[in-house]
Amino acid sequence: MIHLIGFTSQGVAANSIAAWIHSLIGKVAKGSLFAYLQSVGATSTGSILINVIVPAAVVGAVIGASYVIYKYRA
Repeated sequence: MIHLIGFTSQGVAANSIAAWIHSLIGKVAKGSLFAYLQSVGATSTGSILINVIVPAAVVGAVIGASYVIYKYRA
């Protein structure tokens, strides 16, 4: 499931949610959540928390943020 947001065995997928987040945060800090998700995507390991709940939360956050930007843009 983590692959659906762009954390793949080849790294962060181009034009994915993960790539968008990466563009916002810039350099990835060692030990950060993003670094951990990259590791999980690269090795296809992790718990249900990482493989299901985190991707669902990220997608929900992106949809929510997109709605707010659309609704309140100047």
